[in-house]
Amino acid sequence: MIIQAITWQECLPIRQQVLWPHRPEIFCQIEEDKDAKHYGVFIDNQLVSVASLYFKTINGICRVRLRKFATITSYQRKGIGRKLLSHIIQDLASSGVDYFWCDARKDNQNFYLNLGFKVIGQSFYKFDIEYHKFEIKLN
Repeated sequence: MIIQAITWQECLPIRQQVLWPHRPEIFCQIEEDKDAKHYGVFIDNQLVSVASLYFKTINGICRVRLRKFATITSYQRKGIGRKLLSHIIQDLASSGVDYFWCDARKDNQNFYLNLGFKVIGQSFYKFDIEYHKFEIKLN
């Protein structure tokens, strides 16, 4: 398993396949992708998991948002996503990031809680799917 930086264009097929299979690939692109940092997990030279990070500093506090985190279905529940997020958390903490957060589907709540995230606020819906905001303080 290799974790490395990838381009936003490399993220799109997995985002579409996992997160929004009934939507066109372009639906999975975010305007801020060009300024974001993207990670990918490769197994046997195949990209199997992606995560995108969006940085914002307000009043000297650096906050990073995780969006469009997805792992190909046949590779889920094998610890790949956990290793990827653990790698990202370590990178962010060592680079001085204060907070790391995401909106995640309620179905994935235990995954984030087990990594040290806390639920922030009430649940909400996007396209009829229930979400929670999760946040972890890094520094």
